[in-house]
Amino acid sequence: MTKRTMLAGVAAAGLLAAGVAWKMGLLDRVSDAGNCADAVALIGTDPERAVVVCRRQAGEGDAIAETDLGKMYAEGRGVAQDFSKAKRWFQMAADQNQPDALYNLGLMYANGEGATQDYAEAIKWYRLAADRGQSDAQNSLGLRYKRGEGIGQDYVQAYKWFALSAASASRAADRARALANRDAVALLMAPAQIVEAQKLTRGWKPATP
Repeated sequence: MTKRTMLAGVAAAGLLAAGVAWKMGLLDRVSDAGNCADAVALIGTDPERAVVVCRRQAGEGDAIAETDLGKMYAEGRGVAQDFSKAKRWFQMAADQNQPDALYNLGLMYANGEGATQDYAEAIKWYRLAADRGQSDAQNSLGLRYKRGEGIGQDYVQAYKWFALSAASASRAADRARALANRDAVALLMAPAQIVEAQKLTRGWKPATP
């Protein structure tokens, strides 16, 4: 074994020992001070800090932190992927009507992640989120109406939810996606149906928290 290889082996062993020590709590704990949203913004460079900050804030009942922690477990960012824990945190936030949590519960039922796939159940959560202006939920609800998945096919409702999603989207890519979906379903509709859908869109008001 060369000197370079031996040094590499020592370094690897040191890193392994450090990882074990951290898991056992022998090293200083990562500070949980700060705001979850700020920590999540830097999760790519400091995932451990994002987890501990959000876990502390979620433990205090903060619905946004509960949602962010649920996303970490669902995506395996900073923690091992665990859909059951993700669902638990989403449910806690959903109990406070947090729109992103409501949407993510719908996503879990739609994809069969952490729950048995159930489009009707997914639609229930999508609608709760969509009624509160959550753009992704509005787009997803539009897709269910267009395809007739878990609910009766209804192009008027599909058009309405796609249009609302486009209006509430904060990112240009999400807005473009919703507009493309709206225009695609419009090709399947009679002119009178489009007029009706546009009227429903103008008359929609978000639900109160």
